[in-house]
Amino acid sequence: MFKKIVEIFGNRLLGIDFLGETLKKSWRDQRCAVIELNSLPNIRMHDLIEGGEKKNKAAEALVDLS
Repeated sequence: MFKKIVEIFGNRLLGIDFLGETLKKSWRDQRCAVIELNSLPNIRMHDLIEGGEKKNKAAEALVDLS
């Protein structure tokens, strides 16, 4: 579903706010919804943990793409 959303909107980087009952089941097998799409997602707020140590290398790589 997320790949299809990105294809439809054609953005290289797209933040998708998604709400579901559980991560243990496919989105197809539960009640869920896409709440919001962000063409400029604020990834940096998820990048640091207490004390300033990096925890999310994926966020850093995505920021470098934009």
